Amino acid sequence: MSRTIVTSPSYAALAFDTLIAALYERDPAPVVSLLKDQLRSANSSSGFKPPQELTKFGLADYKRATGTGTSSAPEPDTPLFVTWNLRHNDKATLPTTEEDSKELRGCIGNFSSLPLEEGIREYALIAAFEDLRFPPITSSELSRLECSITLLKDFELIDDPLNWEIGKHGLRISIQSPFSSRRLSSTFLPDVAPEQGWTKDDTLEHLLLKAGVPAGSGSWEDFHNSNKLQVTRYKGVKSKISLPDYLTLRGQLEDSISSA
Repeated sequence: MSRTIVTSPSYAALAFDTLIAALYERDPAPVVSLLKDQLRSANSSSGFKPPQELTKFGLADYKRATGTGTSSAPEPDTPLFVTWNLRHNDKATLPTTEEDSKELRGCIGNFSSLPLEEGIREYALIAAFEDLRFPPITSSELSRLECSITLLKDFELIDDPLNWEIGKHGLRISIQSPFSSRRLSSTFLPDVAPEQGWTKDDTLEHLLLKAGVPAGSGSWEDFHNSNKLQVTRYKGVKSKISLPDYLTLRGQLEDSISSA
């Protein structure tokens, strides 16, 4: 039975909170300058405060600000991925739209069920600074960053590697290395295949490459027919925001405190 998961932009707002605090610790001056410029361009009524003076908001605070939760009950543990993208359109200072041109800057998560708030905070930084495919995110990129949080559910091991739907399912593979007894693994979230314009065959072949299988070692059909490939499909529930979206939420929360 499918597990109900409700997503919220509050999750990505919490990730921005965590990243900004970390960037400020590393190099405070550009972060302060950037946030001042962003607030000025947004005509924000909120006075600027440096990150170390900001009220420490939690997930429940952001959920109230977005109108996506009033319950005091703890969030259920869930597998999740945090994705940082760099927006390349001419309106990168505006809120997120589907038409934005993007460049991946980091995407890491965990298939184990994690406490939601702790998991977001932890993987916001791991994805930003420890994705070995990319250099660590810097303060100079902050104004163009977009954050996505994808909560994962409904994991199913499938016998037919083509038994999934593009845009609906993510895939995780486990494959026997062609050169050792090790098993290799990789995953693509549900939105990767449609964003890249891949077919199902394309997606499976790219999963092999991502797992570390050298090109020319065999197709996914070869590994499947020799019982060396396992494919799990899953669903993801995603929310995303840009820096302007985040600053709007922060401003609302700061204003609610000052007027209380």
